[in-house]
Amino acid sequence: MMYKKKQKKLTITLPPYLKEKLVQMSDKFGCSQVEVVRIALLKLWEAEK
Repeated sequence: MMYKKKQKKLTITLPPYLKEKLVQMSDKFGCSQVEVVRIALLKLWEAEK
């Protein structure tokens, strides 16, 4: 039996200087901006444990 992953949307509003930093990070690591944010949130979640 196959299960579909439920995808939830998350909207994040960033000031222009953080948006620019996000663009730079995604270019530096060669991944999408979404992936950079996802990894950062996972690291934050792990640090709070």
